[in-house]
Amino acid sequence: MFLSLLMRIHLVWPGVSLPLVGEIKPETYLSLLTMHGTIMVFFVLTTAPQGGFEIIFCPYRLGRRTWRSLS
Repeated sequence: MFLSLLMRIHLVWPGVSLPLVGEIKPETYLSLLTMHGTIMVFFVLTTAPQGGFEIIFCPYRLGRRTWRSLS
């Protein structure tokens, strides 16, 4: 969230000097974008399919009817 906030601040006020970061140069912006994308892929997109498959396979493990057989 912090990386996304820094990128959005840079888009709104491109020349402002931030207290802890300083001025965000184009190279710094690209590194923030890369770090943000990598974190999103590994920590968000890799856990989403696990939650989706859990909804499908959890009834099988419990020995109950599935969501497809309810209709």
